Amino acid sequence: MNPTRKLIILFSILFIILLIGTIGFVLIEGDKDWNLLDSFYFTLITLTTIGYGETHNLSRSGRIFTIFLIFFGVGTTYYIITTTAQIILEGHLRNYFWRKRMTKSIDKLRGHYIICGYGRIGSYVCDELYRIGIPFVIIENGKIEELERIGYLFIQGDASNDQVLLEAGIMNARALVIAVGNDPDSVFITLSARDIRKDIYILARFEQLGSDKKLMKAGANKVISPHLVSGGRMLQLLLKPTVTDFLDLATSPVMIELTFEEIKIKQDSKYIGLTLEQSALRKDFGVIVVGIQDKELVMKFNPSPNTTINEDDVIIVLGNFEQINKLKKLENPVI
Repeated sequence: MNPTRKLIILFSILFIILLIGTIGFVLIEGDKDWNLLDSFYFTLITLTTIGYGETHNLSRSGRIFTIFLIFFGVGTTYYIITTTAQIILEGHLRNYFWRKRMTKSIDKLRGHYIICGYGRIGSYVCDELYRIGIPFVIIENGKIEELERIGYLFIQGDASNDQVLLEAGIMNARALVIAVGNDPDSVFITLSARDIRKDIYILARFEQLGSDKKLMKAGANKVISPHLVSGGRMLQLLLKPTVTDFLDLATSPVMIELTFEEIKIKQDSKYIGLTLEQSALRKDFGVIVVGIQDKELVMKFNPSPNTTINEDDVIIVLGNFEQINKLKKLENPVI
């Protein structure tokens, strides 16, 4: 039985016993000295066996009633008290050890994602990350029981709080995803995260037009509006349904396990100065290079084999999970 439901039932039983005892003394004694307060007080000290003595002299009927009250009520009262204490103590201990395990698990993470907000958008992101085996930590104020039931790693708190971000492992995280549905909160979270760690990648959600500029000024690397994305996808399905279906098929892990990935070319990369043809990415790894973004954020789609690879370029490739993972062992993705 749910502990909360059990406590409600136990305290309801205790209330009924106290009510029966109080009304019983008033009716049985029938004396003006036995008012409701005196009757309740005597019932309470009887059930708890404190033993201060009789509030007023009891009649023979009153003593018989007291015997039955002790016989049926004292044991029940102590059971309720001990069970309540056990539920509270076990709950505190369980939460304490559970949080200790949660903290240890988060401390061990490296290169994980921090998801701020577990609403419709945040939960979808988490489910997808879990499905493909990428570690993440959720920061959420509500839905605690749901997160405990699912078993995701999470921190309960405000994501704009520096200490909460540190507990979520922001110093070792690969990226921060702000999926809360409130634009001012998103801005505050972005400011806090950027102040703690200058180089972390921040992807932020926004709702109102104009908030995207504020988020970028606050330090977000990328901003996205679920409404604009949905509208754009509806337009693509309307104008280019076959192309959209093909892209869905090509990038669906359920179908043929193809995915897009971005590879950041760092200063120690062996590919710097080579052309795409010389790099032999397709020959060695089987991936298709579909685009290259230079350090000035200029994107080249379908680059020619003679395109030179430079430091800080981001190469966008298409391949299956095995091919991508093989390539990532040599070059680390941006996020």
